[in-house]
Amino acid sequence: MCKNRNGFNCGGSSSTAAAKHLARALRTALHALLLAAGLPFAAEAAPTPYSGVPIVIPGSLEAENFDFGGEGVAYHDNTPGNQGGQYRLSEDVDLIVSTDSAPST
Repeated sequence: MCKNRNGFNCGGSSSTAAAKHLARALRTALHALLLAAGLPFAAEAAPTPYSGVPIVIPGSLEAENFDFGGEGVAYHDNTPGNQGGQYRLSEDVDLIVSTDSAPST
């Protein structure tokens, strides 16, 4: 792991988190500038429920039925494509067949 002269990490997830934070701050600033100038802007994407309606909590849910909306909106995945090759193949989430012996309820 690399450290900068102050002893802080200079790579890996801390850099990724910092980059995401900076990107969010820049989007917020741009949104404020466009709003102040009276210019149109695209609305932020929002997830939509897989079943069409939100799941009632408390209750049970199937994790593979995650919301629509894509990377950074409905889910986050570090690898491209569905690496498991199971269910919802057009989504970028790694779904695999479970070897868990617990019954699904």
